[in-house]
Amino acid sequence: MVRSADVHLVGWSLAGIFCLLAVAAAVDGRAPLPVRTVTAIGSPVDVSAVPLVAPLLRNNDLADGRLVLSGRAIPLAGVNVPVLVVAGRDDVIAPQRAVRAVVDLVTGAPQVRFETAPGGYLGVVTGRRARHTTWTRLDDHSDGAAAGSRTEPGTT
Repeated sequence: MVRSADVHLVGWSLAGIFCLLAVAAAVDGRAPLPVRTVTAIGSPVDVSAVPLVAPLLRNNDLADGRLVLSGRAIPLAGVNVPVLVVAGRDDVIAPQRAVRAVVDLVTGAPQVRFETAPGGYLGVVTGRRARHTTWTRLDDHSDGAAAGSRTEPGTT
């Protein structure tokens, strides 16, 4: 059996957005998922700052904190687990401003951390320094090492 403390969702790019939406939709639908934390890496929520825009988000649908799918509005404020948001310092596909925007939208999360790490769109996850930056932050977040408050950007 899966307990709520057993699942840590991690998504890169659009997958990070989908992780956030899945948790929010489940909470909004009164059927919470067994998720302890969510980490969104290089996930552009405000696409007004993104030069290459994914078709799903071309209208900047998430910038106001909700997305309508099949007639159902899913509010990102419904995310009710700790969230780590990581942006690549040199990412031109998902710039820091586009990624950081989610921090102000997941207002139901008990903890939100925004971090930057060296690298661009792919390098933030797979670059030679990612092991000691992005992945260390992810481990700390999953282990619950952070206190439990909303925090601002940190860099390494």
